[in-house]
Amino acid sequence: MSDSLRMEAGLTSELRNITGDETMKVWDFGVYENTTQEPVPREFFNFSTFVDNFKKNRERYINVTMLEGNIGYVSIRSMSHIVDIILPDPEMTEFFLSKMAALNESKAIILDLRYNLGGDREGVVHWASFFFNATPSVPLSDVYYRDGVNQYWTLLEVPGGIRFPDMPLYLLTSNRTSREAEEFAYAMQVVNRTTIIGETTAGEEFTGMWFPIDQTDVHLLTRTNVVRNPITQDSWSGKGVTPDIIVPSEKALTVALRKIRGSEDTKMAASSGNIEPPRWTVYLVFICTSIAILTYPTFM
Repeated sequence: MSDSLRMEAGLTSELRNITGDETMKVWDFGVYENTTQEPVPREFFNFSTFVDNFKKNRERYINVTMLEGNIGYVSIRSMSHIVDIILPDPEMTEFFLSKMAALNESKAIILDLRYNLGGDREGVVHWASFFFNATPSVPLSDVYYRDGVNQYWTLLEVPGGIRFPDMPLYLLTSNRTSREAEEFAYAMQVVNRTTIIGETTAGEEFTGMWFPIDQTDVHLLTRTNVVRNPITQDSWSGKGVTPDIIVPSEKALTVALRKIRGSEDTKMAASSGNIEPPRWTVYLVFICTSIAILTYPTFM
């Protein structure tokens, strides 16, 4: 472990011990920008380059697939992609909506959040809105600041008018599922709109912003708000979202398919790894999301 990584871990541990706030984190972005040992090409760490790469490889990033037996499968790698990359671009929007519209023929939809480390709260709103009627609006989250509260509800209008209000819905989770991905899972579970299968999520509530320390590459993530579900007046913070069916994350897809198909054996079980992303992409999405936060201070 490098000196910078030891410094990150040590300061993070000390701050959490002093404050009792497990969301605090120290991160030296210079390590990830300048290292020669990153697991992915350096150009990925530039957010605009990441967007270009996303568009060029849209089939991989927008993974919307119809599995055997008319079961829709959607891998959501970040809650920010839909609002930061897809919807601002007409061509990407058309591509995405054509994929989503095809899910109308599904008998159930699986949303895979196992590799999702968070993203953007507006992404939570958009994804949730696909699975409810336009009215009545469904409350999702209340975000409390020192000077007020922002309330988040499902949308009256969704892109392309695509909705699946009566479609059986399954969410797959892992212990890496974090932050806004947890917020989405928690909100959907509270209103009994989904069956969650997998592992208890990370229990991380992204309620803050990154602040530079003395104009260096070292940044501090500290709490600037508190998130509560308006129905439970509670959140997943510190405890995670507990699945309805607890299984190891690598078996979650198989279990979901078997549940949807009843007792029928699933041919997809043996090949499920083909729809799962390489592990390094999990960290890539997290790093690019963090860079976006630094570039756009209101990235919440």
